[in-house]
Amino acid sequence: MPQVVPVTRLAVEVGAGLVIFNMIKEEKGSPWMEKRFQEIRRIFSEAQSMAAAAGLIVSIPDHVGSQRLRTPQVKRTSGSFCDRPWLELFIRYDGEAQVCNMLNPFSYGQLTPPGAKQGIEQRFHILWSGPNARLFRRLINSEHPHPYCKKCYNLYG
Repeated sequence: MPQVVPVTRLAVEVGAGLVIFNMIKEEKGSPWMEKRFQEIRRIFSEAQSMAAAAGLIVSIPDHVGSQRLRTPQVKRTSGSFCDRPWLELFIRYDGEAQVCNMLNPFSYGQLTPPGAKQGIEQRFHILWSGPNARLFRRLINSEHPHPYCKKCYNLYG
């Protein structure tokens, strides 16, 4: 967090047009974010004020941990509403078809399973509209999304 204001200052000095700040989800959660929410909000607000005065756009996520940020330049995240499962599919190096580019471990299945009789295009359509995809899409914006999706920091726009 101590880098946010200096990076914003540098972006102003070099005439950058946009700076994107984001949060990192830690494997075992991020209790430090919850504890330091007020400090994080203050730092982001300071960076946004500096940027606004210089005509620089600063994008930050709309939440820190489970708490909402309500400042002028927040960007909606997939943690608030996710449309990725209808728009993208992430294919891992081993052919595993996953739901998004945030490396969610939920799998639609193997795009190229050993001994598959279908071609890749047919297999893609099977996975894209199959039971795993339908289940994931049904739950993603409900009260019971995949645990990995809770508090997601994928930024829109």
